[in-house]
Amino acid sequence: MAEPILKKFDMGGISGTIYTFAAAGDTLPMHNHAPGAEHISIVGNGKFKIIGKLQEIEVIAGQVVDFRPNQSHEFIALVDNSLIINIVKGVECIALQKTNRYIKKKIK
Repeated sequence: MAEPILKKFDMGGISGTIYTFAAAGDTLPMHNHAPGAEHISIVGNGKFKIIGKLQEIEVIAGQVVDFRPNQSHEFIALVDNSLIINIVKGVECIALQKTNRYIKKKIK
């Protein structure tokens, strides 16, 4: 199990991260987003299990998940070559930035 490869983007008031999960079982660790941040995740490819405090769901390519601020969640790839696109609008996502720094250090 490994962390996904990430690519950040910033388009003014909208920013986000594209995560590529090479193998089934790769995980984006539990995290949440800052109060006031509007956050969605789009499944671009593959299949994921999303685990949160109160629920666990499976999503496939083409599905969009809308997260509330401070809603903790984790992504686990269920198939190889899965991809998610996280889009954040509003307040900068501090928790996600910390996760990104952690993942970058592990990949190097």
